[in-house]
Amino acid sequence: MKLFSIVLIIIINLIESTAIAKNPNSLNLGDVIVDQVVSVSNAGTFKVDAMNTPGIYLYHINIYIANIVTPKLYRNSCKAERKKALLAKKFVAKKLYNAQKIELHNIRQPRYSRIISDVFVDGVNLAKLLVDEGLAVYKDNKKNWCEH
Repeated sequence: MKLFSIVLIIIINLIESTAIAKNPNSLNLGDVIVDQVVSVSNAGTFKVDAMNTPGIYLYHINIYIANIVTPKLYRNSCKAERKKALLAKKFVAKKLYNAQKIELHNIRQPRYSRIISDVFVDGVNLAKLLVDEGLAVYKDNKKNWCEH
């Protein structure tokens, strides 16, 4: 955890001088091409390495897919939600691990040291794919994953 904090501080210090924050509580880091997907935590979160973009060094950093809400894998309220969460996680893992190119656009860090990004897999928006498959909803929509 200490290494994560040090790496995050280095990333922020390297980028702060060139990134223009849209507001004082948000740091916009720009765009990055992912070198490697380290792991997939759930449908909305995965860990990456991206070390070949000038001025940006991401090592084992969690990326949260922007603008969507996915079913919860661990804090689920019913079996149906857990089942949907597992399907969504498998869908995301397959897309990411089989991708030729993964791009992170509009990377931002609004709070809690979370990195949020629009994610494109081989040129296609991953959030849109998840919504189209019924495995996520856009943030403004409410979804009860336990309803049949």
